[in-house]
Amino acid sequence: MPFKLNTMKPAFDKRNKIFIKIIMSFFGVLFKYYYRLKFEGAAPQDGQYLYIANHNSGALVESHGLLYYFLKFRPQMKHLYGFTHHSLFRIPLIAQYFFAIGGVPATASVAKEILDLGGSLLIFPGGSNMALRPLREYKKNSFLDNHGWAKIAQANNISVVPITFKNSHFINPVIFRSKTLSMILILPYLLKIKKFPITLAQIIFTASFIYFALCIQMNFFLMLLLGLYILMTSVLIPILPVKTYLQFHEPILPDPALETKVAQIMDNIY
Repeated sequence: MPFKLNTMKPAFDKRNKIFIKIIMSFFGVLFKYYYRLKFEGAAPQDGQYLYIANHNSGALVESHGLLYYFLKFRPQMKHLYGFTHHSLFRIPLIAQYFFAIGGVPATASVAKEILDLGGSLLIFPGGSNMALRPLREYKKNSFLDNHGWAKIAQANNISVVPITFKNSHFINPVIFRSKTLSMILILPYLLKIKKFPITLAQIIFTASFIYFALCIQMNFFLMLLLGLYILMTSVLIPILPVKTYLQFHEPILPDPALETKVAQIMDNIY
């Protein structure tokens, strides 16, 4: 029997199709020539699924790479939503951006509403904790430490499609991260980023700005304020042209061994 979706849209659906096509025309060039994003396997043609992916410091390439894939190869799948850290929806402009590309707050109530209406959901388990882990831990995943995604799949009897990204952690290496630094900067701590990272992108952009500010003899306090702003907003900027692989795996039924099966796939990325 063909899969059919409830035609009602979730209340939070603020997707902007025109905006998505505009930004994807830009990202498409980057994915093809700069990051050389390679797709392996294929997403199901239709149906309701819970897509689960590993998360790295190349998070923008990962999330937008998937958006690009579904727009290009699965245009019929118009009801796929991406779980996004709820703290981002507290920041003006950033909130509007993620809503426009199909992002939704990562809460249980939002997941229930999407799945009840027949939509599909994309989740990066581990969130910022996984995405912002230091380079020395790039092979480590926390799929057996995060159970929310599996509970969602089992409670809704929905199959899981694992997605693996390889090499995206090298696009913007995380040098280290610190709980103390998060508390000192205050804002990351308020946004529930327990350990604030220092990435290669942050070092390059912040150092470049400070050099520029010193050259023009900028007021010290203004330089400090703008420098901190750049430090906190350049965390995930993908800068290195590392060839990245995106692979779709076969759907897995939501049985009791679901978490173990997915963790085994993630452990075999490298």
